[in-house]
Order: sequence, then C-alpha cells, then structure tokens
Amino acid sequence: MTDDHRLLVQYFLAKAVVSETDLTDAFEKMIGQDKNWEDYLPVINNNLIYVFLEIRRAVSEYDQTAYWALVNARSDEQSILATSFTSAEIEYFKKVITEIIEEQGRISETKAVNQALPKKGEKPPLTLEDAQNAIHKFISEEWLMVLPSEEEEEEEEERSTRRNKKRKNTHRYLGIGIRTTMELKPWIDSEFQDSLKECNMCSESTLMGVSCPNVDCNTWLHKHCYNRLNANGSAKCPKCKTRWKP
Repeated sequence: MTDDHRLLVQYFLAKAVVSETDLTDAFEKMIGQDKNWEDYLPVINNNLIYVFLEIRRAVSEYDQTAYWALVNARSDEQSILATSFTSAEIEYFKKVITEIIEEQGRISETKAVNQALPKKGEKPPLTLEDAQNAIHKFISEEWLMVLPSEEEEEEEEERSTRRNKKRKNTHRYLGIGIRTTMELKPWIDSEFQDSLKECNMCSESTLMGVSCPNVDCNTWLHKHCYNRLNANGSAKCPKCKTRWKP
C-alpha cells in the first residue's frame, strides 16, 4: 500500500462511521480532487482481510443516506459484538433488535429497556439500570440510532407544550443503527427472513421498503432504490411495469 492508502485507513480508524458526502470531502482535502477514493478500496481491503477488517458501505433505511465504515469482517455476530460488549449485553442487544424488526423498524426507548425484564422465575442477566446504560453504549457506537418522533407524536407534544410549557416529552424511539446494518447483515437475514422482503433492484433485504402499487405484484424496493428508479419522475415497477407514483 502507498502512503495515500495508509492515510485513508487512518481516517477510517479515527471515524466510527462516516457519510459518503463527508468522506468525499475529507478525501479531497487529504489527497486531492484529481483522485477517486473508491479506487483505493480494493487494495486496502485486500490487505485488511488478513486481520478480519473491511471497509464497507451501507445505506440507512431511515434517512436513505449512504455511510462507510471500517468494520469487523468476521462472519458470526457473537465474534463481532464480543469486542465491545459482555455476553449479557449481547443477548440483550439481540432481544432489542428482534423487537425492532417485529415492530417494523422502531420501538420506544422504554420498550427497549424493558426487554431486559426476565421471565417469571428467572434471574435477570441485566438490571434495568444496566439495560439503560447498555442502550446508551449501543447508540454511541451506532449499533442503534435515535429516531425522530412520528408526526402525530410531534403534534401531541406541541399541544402538550401549549397546555403546559414546563412539561417536557423525553419519549425517544430507537431504530437499527448503521453498524448493525453493515456488520450483522448475515445474522439478520438468517434470523429474520420471514420479516424481511427482498429488494427487486439490488437483491438485498429490506425491512421498511415500499411495495408496488399493483396488488397482484409482489415487488418491493428500498426507499433509496425507489428514489433512483424515480429519478426522472416516471418510475415503473421493474417487474410488472405498473406506473409507480411516490
């Protein structure tokens, strides 16, 4: 690898996750506008694979933003998560992810914390305080993400604020973080295949995709894939050719 390759690796080591836009801007400042940072990735990844690391791209289903990160390339979720969390935290994390997927992509933070509650007669592996601390770790390391309130909740908050300006709504919602999308995709695809759809454009799984308006067609697309399809404002279903309006 050249010094430019090593500089790019150092950048990723310093950044947990970076948006594609920020990465492009940083690369131009570090190395120059006459080069493309994606041209450096094959050489870098060919060297990183020996230490089970890889630079990967993923698009968030929540905001349709493309992100890049240096990730653990091991194939099983236990090995990936064990570098940061205890075995009890890993099992708790799996419960939270399961609940998020079953609820179509979002749950309240309160519901996430309550996933630590044991079944009757069982000793809890984590206290509720431990669970709250674990949630903060999952968020800070981008395994989970805090989502904006839904429109009706925002409207209710505004009404509540007008009724009582001192009252604050601290209810937060959580979704799947971009690192989970990048590093735990094999586990999610295997564990939750009945809850996921396959995007007809990129053949990757989608949890919050959009479906073809033709009720007799089973085509699903990621929202960002649909946005590409509809770039000129005249999208048609890739399968049945039905006009697909947003």
